[in-house]
Amino acid sequence: MTNTTDLPRFVGEGSNVTAAAGRDAALTCRVDHLQNYKVAWLRVDTQTILSIAGHVITKNHRVGVSQGEGAWTLLLRAVAPADGGRYMCQINTEPMMSQTHLLQVVVPPDISDAASTGEVSVREGAPAALRCVASGTPAPALAWRREDARHIRLDNHTFVSKWSGEWLNMSSALRGAGGAYLCIASNGVPPSVSKRVLLHVLFLPTVRAARAAVRVAAGGAAALHCSAEAHPTPRLYWTLDGHTRLANGTKYTITTSSRGYRYTMTLVVGGIGSGSGSTGVSRADAGAYRCHADNALGQAHAELLLLILTTTTTTTTTTTTTSTTTTTTTTPRPPPSTTVLTTEQLFTLDSIHDSERRAVASLGASAQDPYVLHHNTFIDRNGHNDVTCGARGRRMAAVGNDLLSPSRVSSPPADILLYSALGVTYPSPVLTPLDGIPYGHVADNDSRRNFRVTIRFGVSIMLSYK
Repeated sequence: MTNTTDLPRFVGEGSNVTAAAGRDAALTCRVDHLQNYKVAWLRVDTQTILSIAGHVITKNHRVGVSQGEGAWTLLLRAVAPADGGRYMCQINTEPMMSQTHLLQVVVPPDISDAASTGEVSVREGAPAALRCVASGTPAPALAWRREDARHIRLDNHTFVSKWSGEWLNMSSALRGAGGAYLCIASNGVPPSVSKRVLLHVLFLPTVRAARAAVRVAAGGAAALHCSAEAHPTPRLYWTLDGHTRLANGTKYTITTSSRGYRYTMTLVVGGIGSGSGSTGVSRADAGAYRCHADNALGQAHAELLLLILTTTTTTTTTTTTTSTTTTTTTTPRPPPSTTVLTTEQLFTLDSIHDSERRAVASLGASAQDPYVLHHNTFIDRNGHNDVTCGARGRRMAAVGNDLLSPSRVSSPPADILLYSALGVTYPSPVLTPLDGIPYGHVADNDSRRNFRVTIRFGVSIMLSYK
């Protein structure tokens, strides 16, 4: 038996070494007073002898050994996760002496494209689930964020800036939830990795007009604006009176822009088109313009009324008589004594009942009134029917046959304003109807059944000042 006073001894404790996969690792065993004994390195789990003294025993070319100044170092080149585990430094004493070292091989995170979500498409209001699967050593943590840094809506009450876990579940995906999401995997071993997952929220188009009506003077240019929302990407276009499709040219200029699922549509009528020169609007351009958005799920449109204003001015004639001469002069009165504005507009009546029919006698219009409004209505349903209306101050009445005062107007006429001319602002009567005020005349005698009728108004406004 060997004298214990002559035995070698280990200097220090066994090491714990961490190395990233693909890098080299070194385990060092320090021995004092080795004498004629030898140091060997073994793999504990397989009991494989790797080296004895300065010689490599294993046939693994990635294993090496070095010796110097009481230190024996096991070299493992380009370590792989399988190289992780316990290694033993052993001295061939009797009994044998050994010291255990631990090698931990860490692996940067890696996201599996095959097991993770690529793109997801859901209808608006349906649940959506995004999955991200990652590997690595240690096991990576997963975090979800929106690429645009907006909050994530998990349900009606939960909004988060980020979400942790393999699954990102949304109970009801609204259109604002569509877009790119980032799954970020990290485990402390650089580099962290991320995967971009696209969520498509599909919904029917919606279209809104910026204004119900646009008024422009004859010879000018009118800009009509609409906004639309749709996904998948819609087809956007304009029509006139619901059937004539419009295109860029000398009369029309059409532009569109988009941001995500939101679109802006602009139609300029009477501006400078792609042809030569400028073509201002005329009364022939008045009408109902529609902006349309169509996609695979459906279609929608909004209507804008283009109203063309024309202005005429009359003059006064004054005659002065003296004992010797008679002088006649004709001069304009400032402000103009009479200004006539002409326009058109559309609206729709809903649910017209027999109880709503009534004839209203004319209130007339006195020359003493500060202004007089003449309102001529042209109705296109089963032929043309004319109704003449007059207004005085805040009152409005009509002369004609059976007249309707619908309880509901789905698209009420735009307010009729009295415009300014030559810098003079005229009083603006509020044309609030009396009870039963008619909006139009319907040729169909059987009005007890509900129906919809579109009425076209041709309006002439005449202002008379004293």
